[in-house]
Amino acid sequence: MSILPPWMPIAWSYYGLSEIPGAKHNRTVVEMIAEVAPWMARKRGDETPWCSAFANLCMRAVEIDGTGSAAARSWLEWGRDVELQHGAVAVLKRPPNPGSGHVAFVVHYGADRLLLLGGNQGNRVQCRWYPRERLIGCRWPEDGA
Repeated sequence: MSILPPWMPIAWSYYGLSEIPGAKHNRTVVEMIAEVAPWMARKRGDETPWCSAFANLCMRAVEIDGTGSAAARSWLEWGRDVELQHGAVAVLKRPPNPGSGHVAFVVHYGADRLLLLGGNQGNRVQCRWYPRERLIGCRWPEDGA
């Protein structure tokens, strides 16, 4: 029997939160971005990539320090490396841009794909399938939460 990581109910509670197309911005998303990149939130509003901001919010809500960065790949240096497991922080490469990435929480995984719950997946918090070959790191908090 596995125990639900404490950040997962927080992540699920935001399911469906989305950007607002056009000139208006979702205040919740902008506030989330402002926690890790205030200047980006002011300049681009909810059009700013916010997957890492979402992961940081979920961790902070359960009193675990995240990366404090808007960069998805910053999670590669956070916590400890683990095998794929429910709730782990998955860091993905984002082709064709070798320096960029995506970060989200593992919900389910198979031999060739991953189901991830994350922010800024299709401009909202939702679950999406990703090819497993995009996975470049799987992380867990140092304290073993």
